[in-house]
Amino acid sequence: MQATENTRIRQREEEGGENVSTTRRTRRRTDEGTTSGPDASRNYVNDDQFFFPGGDCVVAIDGTLFKVHRFQLTREGSTFADLLTLPTETGSAPEMTEENPLVLTDDIADFRALCWALYATPVQLYTYQGEQIRTLDLLQVVCLLEIAHKYHFTAYEHWARDILIRHTDPQKCHSSKLRDNIEATWLLRFDSPGLALTTAEGLQLHQFQGKCYYKLVGNLGTIRLKGSSTTYVPYETELSSEQRAWLFQGA
Repeated sequence: MQATENTRIRQREEEGGENVSTTRRTRRRTDEGTTSGPDASRNYVNDDQFFFPGGDCVVAIDGTLFKVHRFQLTREGSTFADLLTLPTETGSAPEMTEENPLVLTDDIADFRALCWALYATPVQLYTYQGEQIRTLDLLQVVCLLEIAHKYHFTAYEHWARDILIRHTDPQKCHSSKLRDNIEATWLLRFDSPGLALTTAEGLQLHQFQGKCYYKLVGNLGTIRLKGSSTTYVPYETELSSEQRAWLFQGA
């Protein structure tokens, strides 16, 4: 019976041409959940605060759509300036729409913090200079510092860092555990070796200084991106002449 049924199916496919086979293949892909296209975007929800009808750039993060203005994301020569202006196969800049959003893997709280800063008024930013600030607001500043550093929004990175320093309690920061965590994070990223060494020297953090040199020795002969540009440079070019001398003596 099974063989007879299969024979009938093949006969119907031969009589109906490619349409039957194509329909079966399409249905199989749909059942497996591997289809993509405009319907896939229906799973997204619009962000409550940063989905502007007049926006011309749609970003998708963690199932949420942000519709913002392209000029906001591309200011200051940020990384988005490259992402949103690189020509496509047609020679034009990519259009980030609700059907074809720019998909990011960042934490959604970080991107909301970036949107807040980009659309904030001077008065809103100034309120963070005051003495009284809620813990929740400081968490937003921490999120902003993280994503502004990643995408090279330099002015916002400096602003967030200054706010955190202004509202830092020296008594709580005098902690060896906090210092160890900062050093470990700095070594993990290590995108500014010269600054790391200068900081270690200025604060007489000899153990951290040694770890920086050890990290640099392992990176000799490799290159990295210089700031927000597309230029690749050796790690040691950022060092002072004295620091390079110490590095090559150790190497």
